[in-house]
Formats: sequence, C-alpha cells, structure tokens
Amino acid sequence: MNRRTSTIVGFLAAFLIPATASANGYFLWEVSPRAVAQGGATVAEGAEPATLLINTAGMSRLEGLQLQLNLYTYIATNSWEDPNTGEKADADLGVFPIPAFFATYKPTDWLALGVGGYSTFGLTIGWPDKWKGAAITQKSSLRTYTVQPALALGPFENFSIGAGLSITRGSVELERGLPLGNDYGTSTLGGMDTGMAPNVSLFYDAAEWLRLGAQYRHKTEMKLDPGDIDFEVPAAYQQQLKDQNAYGSITLPAMIQLGTRVIPTKDLEIEFDAFYLLWHTYDELAFEFEDPTLNQTQKTDWNDAFEWRLGAQYSMDKLAVRGGIMWDATPIPDETLDPMLPDASRIIPSIGAGYDFGMIRADAAYQFVYMLPREVNEPENKFPGKYHAIVHTISLGATLKI
Repeated sequence: MNRRTSTIVGFLAAFLIPATASANGYFLWEVSPRAVAQGGATVAEGAEPATLLINTAGMSRLEGLQLQLNLYTYIATNSWEDPNTGEKADADLGVFPIPAFFATYKPTDWLALGVGGYSTFGLTIGWPDKWKGAAITQKSSLRTYTVQPALALGPFENFSIGAGLSITRGSVELERGLPLGNDYGTSTLGGMDTGMAPNVSLFYDAAEWLRLGAQYRHKTEMKLDPGDIDFEVPAAYQQQLKDQNAYGSITLPAMIQLGTRVIPTKDLEIEFDAFYLLWHTYDELAFEFEDPTLNQTQKTDWNDAFEWRLGAQYSMDKLAVRGGIMWDATPIPDETLDPMLPDASRIIPSIGAGYDFGMIRADAAYQFVYMLPREVNEPENKFPGKYHAIVHTISLGATLKI
C-alpha cells in the first residue's frame, strides 16, 4: 500500500463514528418546560399534553381538547486540551432552538387520543478549521424529528394503558479535514432516512397520595440507503477519492422509564424516576461504499446507561414553582471517546414555574448541564484529550385547554 492510499484508507476509517452530541450519548428529553423544571421526573405526573411522549398512558388523565406548543433551546460550549502538550481548541458556540407540539383529545371517559411532534435525538458540534483533530471531525450533525400518534385506554380500576408509534425522520452530516501529505482536502458524508418504533405504557393511580408510571420505547433503526460521500481534494487525489454512494445504519436505543410520584399534601408533589437506555445495541458502525475496497467497520462498544431523576412541584393558587436534579451517566467507554461526541457523565439541576391564566397555562424552565471533566490518554485511547462542556437549556411553553 503506497503512502497516498494509506492516507485515504486511514481517513475513511475515521468516518465510522456518528455525528451526534447531547445528554446520555445523543439523547434529548427536554420537550416540556414543566418536565424540565422538575428534573425530567414526570413519568407518573400525567398533567399536560407532552405526557404523550413522557408516558402515553397519562393522556387518560387529560380532559377535553388540549393543545401545547413548546420551544426548548440549547446553548452549548465544548473544549478540548491535549493532556500531554497543553494544546487547546474550543468548539463553536452551539445554539439550537427546537420546537415541539402536542395535542390530546378525550372523547369518552375511557379513551384519549393524541399526536405530537418533537426531537429526542441529535445535536451538532463544530471545531476550528484544520485543528489537531480535524481528521476525526471538523463538523458533525445528527438531526431527527419525530411525529407520534398515540392512544390511551382507561382508567379501569385506576389503571390506564397507552400505546404509540414514533415515526422519525433523521439526517446525518459528517465533515472532516483530510491531510494528504503536503496537501489538504475535506470530505462530507451525509444522508437521511425514516424509521418507526412502537411504545407501550402504564399509569396507576394507586392512592390519593401515590401515582406510578412505566413506559417502554422500542429501538429505531435508521439507514443510509444510500447516503453519499463528497470529496474536495487536490487534482492528484481525485481519481482515488471520487464522490460516491455510501451505505450504513445507526440504531436509536430502546428505553425503559419508571416513575413514582408522591403527593404528601394537596400543594406538594415529589417524583423519582429511573430511565434505562439500552445503548448496547450500538456496538459497532459499518459503512459500505461503491468501491468495496474502502468498506470499514468501527467498534464503538457503548454501554447501557441509567439516568436518575428527582423533581418536585409546589402549587400556590394559579402559580406553581418547580425544581429538580438529574444524574446522567455516559454510555461511552474511554476507549472510543473522541471529539466527535465528547460525552461525559453529568449533574443537571433545574428550576422553573408555571402560571394558569384560565384557558391558557404558561410554563418556563432553566436547566444547567454540568459535564464532569473527562480525560483519556494513550494507549487506551488513540486521541488523547481533556474534555470540558457546559450546556444551558431554556424551555418555554404554552398550553391551551378547550
């Protein structure tokens, strides 16, 4: 293998890690300011249209027709430092506004219907041009948006059941620098697909002071079939690095959610939730190209991961104040961590409030995501780095009850 071919194959091998970022791998869950303010602990609340996502069975507790529109915005900073040389790089400031909508309708005492639109996986990270890790990632982006029809039956003897179908449209774009001896180029891999997955849930009003909730969301398989890879390289490399179709897939993980909500007084509610994300399905990522000599498989070996959530709400006539905290464990082992997704376990406090104007309720929340500093080095990891990140989440919403 000559030097030029070796450079090309090595570059393509680096293309095999997906472009994503966020809490717990690339998982997002901040679709409702009411939930965000309570540390995301609302599986057993069932008090707003967004319960269509959080626990579909909870729609059985919503009367009449209810419409909800939310906007949540992430403001993210990421930095990298070489632990051996002290060299540093800062990622671009990320500002990501994401809308969500939900509508629920209860035509009878035992049936509730709903539809929602939201994003629960994705984000983007971009690094300086020609930085030290450019061959791993220059810019990477995964964007998804999901539409979910759903229904809930009950309550029957205080039990309700729910089911829904998530229809997710996703796109991926991976941009990398391509060092070619004394020359330099760039390459972009991209594509989109639609995947579907069911979910089932339970809601139980065990007593006036106790509610229980549970939900299972199935994994979603997304494929590039085909995607494409485009090269911008000097003329000397254009015969070997030709634009061509690319084929691959990524699986968005299955998830189990459990919640217990205690109401010690008529004004105070406290909830503890556990989320378990089944990331073990993401053990490798493979891409195939029109030129089969470039086909590659990359081990990722992600681990299943827990999120522990604690939240509370205190109501005062038309005003409700909320607070919460979350522990979010990273699924990414040290061996496969890199600047495309510089993930780490994190502590996430949050606060918020809501006000009932009658037919309309307005809600707002703020969440501070502190990622614990993380360092990897050789020989365990081929790209040494100290990673630091902070994310601010601002969530606003309004609910109309008709």
